[in-house]
Amino acid sequence: MRNSITLLFIFLSISFYGQWMPQNSGINENLNDVYCITENYVVAAGDNGRIVKTIDGGLHWILKISGTTQNLKKVQFVNENMGYAVGFSGIILKTSDGGENWATISTGNTTDFYGLSVLSSNVYFVSGDNGLVEKTVNGGASFTICTIPENQTISNIQFFSELIGYAQAGVVNPYNQQNNLYKTTDGGITWSLLVTEPIDSFFFLNETIGFINKTNNGFFKTNDGGLTLTNIGSSKSNEIDIFSLNENVIWDIGNQYTLCNCDSYCVSKREIGIQEIDNCNNANVSGFIYSALYFANDTTGYIVGKSGSIFKNAMGTMQQATANINEFNKNLIQLYPNPTTGIINFSDTIEINSVDIVDSFGRKVKYFPKVENNVFDLHELSNGIYFCIIQSNGKKITQKLVLEK
Repeated sequence: MRNSITLLFIFLSISFYGQWMPQNSGINENLNDVYCITENYVVAAGDNGRIVKTIDGGLHWILKISGTTQNLKKVQFVNENMGYAVGFSGIILKTSDGGENWATISTGNTTDFYGLSVLSSNVYFVSGDNGLVEKTVNGGASFTICTIPENQTISNIQFFSELIGYAQAGVVNPYNQQNNLYKTTDGGITWSLLVTEPIDSFFFLNETIGFINKTNNGFFKTNDGGLTLTNIGSSKSNEIDIFSLNENVIWDIGNQYTLCNCDSYCVSKREIGIQEIDNCNNANVSGFIYSALYFANDTTGYIVGKSGSIFKNAMGTMQQATANINEFNKNLIQLYPNPTTGIINFSDTIEINSVDIVDSFGRKVKYFPKVENNVFDLHELSNGIYFCIIQSNGKKITQKLVLEK
């Protein structure tokens, strides 16, 4: 075993690639939506009927036959087997085997679909051009029209029961959303204008708690179904997508285009009342245009976008370790030896709640709910580079670890 080396653990906000790792989708078509069934089992859908799926956390993405060449805009699953996708020219697809095979549901409608909200294997809503919202309670055998009184594209919908739902109505334009937010409490029979100012995007956790980005005034949170809104921070020039698993942390994609309409896409994590961390000023992200994001849990999420691009975050943070030592964390933890042949020792400077080991592909390969005697064993892992993520009193401390046996 080599001589012991003392490592300083730090957590400092810095580059995009520290946490978001590029995946190989195997396709060049734009991907428009992504859905995590689990952290390893993920499906993405895009233009020209493309559907790709991974069952190993992004190590391999497999192209599935969708049976259509229409652009697919949304994909959602009820469980690990049952899922739906919608797209242009009234296309609705259904899978009963986890996305391996897809069948077309005949709607008799040629309207372009943009929105999808699935409540169960039988009950779901779709939305599209000309204010169209449709509901089925029999898995697509028949549909009921629930049209919003506005002749605009309904680009995004969220329903939490057969009665209560939200819908975003406006033009599908990355440079000038100017959308309106509507709400129904009677299953789409009637709709009320919820926010009088134009919005870019919205996301609700349940019937009452949600996040709304006003085009000109920033991010807002509601705890009462949109009756009152509380400002929780500024926004980018145009927010493309919002996602959240709880009411304290929000992930979003923004487009800070300039007067020349030059796209500059950003990924941000907002911790309400604490901080906002983004990659907008990082040159490493230039050239990527994102469409949607989805997190399976607090630590694992995916972004999809133009030309088949997919990125994975396996740490749930925008932070990474750097060569610049943060004095606040200096000498917090000593880990040795590194490189190691398998046994890692911790100092007892701080309390360690748990340890995750993540490989260079972003997969969680080992989890220690507790560390006995400040030692853990990695002998079962193969040689390579890993990231050690330590949970300590609500903080995450991350550092690269080299295993050489």
